[in-house]
Parts: sequence; structure tokens; C-alpha cells
Amino acid sequence: MMHLFFNCLAASAGGGVTYVRNLIPHLACRTDLHATVALSPALRNEFGSFSNLSFVEMETSKNTGKRFLQEQFYLPRLIRRSGADVLISTGNFAVRNSPVPQILLSGNSLYTSEDFSRDVRSRGDYGLWLDTRIKGFFGKPIPRPLTQMYSERFTLTSASSL
Repeated sequence: MMHLFFNCLAASAGGGVTYVRNLIPHLACRTDLHATVALSPALRNEFGSFSNLSFVEMETSKNTGKRFLQEQFYLPRLIRRSGADVLISTGNFAVRNSPVPQILLSGNSLYTSEDFSRDVRSRGDYGLWLDTRIKGFFGKPIPRPLTQMYSERFTLTSASSL
């Protein structure tokens, strides 16, 4: 049985909270996987207990830079302890030293776009350029054979079939 670890620590308002509120019921009805979900204590209180879900509550800083450092320091240990096979990071930050392959969900592809980097540099917005380069640096691609192995073992079904 595949074990997924979801890093939902960035979900504090808007789309992030909506994503988690939609994700948990879909995961809970799956009998072919186990998931560990890291989230804030306030968000955790919205959900009950499920046989195939584990929750890790962690209070993080509202400051993006501090939250980034907290995630880089604490998450690898939590992921190892959980026994997860794959990390799914939902808050635009990849875990640099992830002990397992990871999927980074991002609202945009700016972190890897050379066109965007050229545009930002031409406008002289070096702060934004540096920010996106740092975020892109921390994302590690999953090697293709590993991606194929996981896709063969685990197939997502559409929400309408759940």
C-alpha cells in the first residue's frame, strides 16, 4: 500500500484551506493508500479521525521566510518517521533534503521559466528574480524511472468515481 505525506502547513487562508478541505475527504475514502497530512492545529480541528489518515499538527510562523526554514529543518524528520513513500508539497516550497521523492504543487510555473527570469531581469526586479530562483533551486525533479514505478503502482481516479 502506498503511503503519501502531504505537506499542507502553508494552508492558512483562501485556496490553501479550500484545497485541504477538499483533499481530506477524497483521501479518507481511498482504501488503497495511507496518507499522513501535516497541517496547522487550527485546520486539523476541522476533521475527524480516519482509518487510513494520520495527521501531524505543527504550528508554523506567519512569516514566509521563517516558515520556509521551519519546513526545511523539521519536515525531513517527520517524513522519515511516517514511513511515507512520496512527499507532496502544497505550499510552493520543496523540501531540499527530502528523504523520499516529492511532488511540488505550485500555483504557477515561474520558478522554472527562463522567459519569466529574462523578463524580471530586464525590468531590474532582482528581488523577485532571486526569490523565484531560490524556490526553483529547492525543487528536485523525480527521476523518470522512479516516476514510472509509482505511476504503475498507484493510479489516481477522478473525483467523480469516488
